[in-house]
Amino acid sequence: MAKTEAHCQICDGRAHLRDLDEELPQWWNRFRMVKVADRMKVPVELIMGSVGNGRYYDPDWAPLVEEDRDLEVLGSMSDHGFDPEESAASPITLLRYRDEYFVESDGHRRVSAARRLRVATIEAEVYLLQPHP
Repeated sequence: MAKTEAHCQICDGRAHLRDLDEELPQWWNRFRMVKVADRMKVPVELIMGSVGNGRYYDPDWAPLVEEDRDLEVLGSMSDHGFDPEESAASPITLLRYRDEYFVESDGHRRVSAARRLRVATIEAEVYLLQPHP
């Protein structure tokens, strides 16, 4: 019997954002996260993908299915430079693998909006992925 792949309802077969979970399956078994900074400005252009949510965005960080919340974040960042509801005082969390950054959890919408608005940098808490000793 032929094995069939599940059809993704989100990306619908379209190209999607790089996803660390796809590129490094079970990365959490092979690497440890070492905190680099509680807060630093990271160039938005170096944020290359996601950890587990890549199928929600195209390769240019545009949402594949735009929701009201995406438009709220975009509008807020456009008007104020940040999203007060997300309390821009709190940085997003990024994992750095080699010289690229991946959004670890919260922050996908802010990165998407920052890219669309051509914002140069974004505040982030950064963790470096290092091989287990």
